[in-house]
Amino acid sequence: MPRWIPAIARILFLFAFGVFLLYSPWTDFWNSNFFLSHYSWLAAAGHNNFIRGAISGVGVEDIWFALDELHCIFRQAGSVTPRPLP
Repeated sequence: MPRWIPAIARILFLFAFGVFLLYSPWTDFWNSNFFLSHYSWLAAAGHNNFIRGAISGVGVEDIWFALDELHCIFRQAGSVTPRPLP
């Protein structure tokens, strides 16, 4: 199996999971969650905008990791040359 297939799978997973984490805390899906509706202590934390923002931040970080992994693949393939530092 070529070495780039697991890397592409990791990139797709990180990107998809990052988009899910970035978007889902701000939807009705989040508000009608089973866990948030059955556990009051979790609902208080789950409806807090700071917690939602932190989860969205983890999503942005996952997207960043996916793009960095993609850049590393292109760099190893030789299609991207590093720029010299100023």
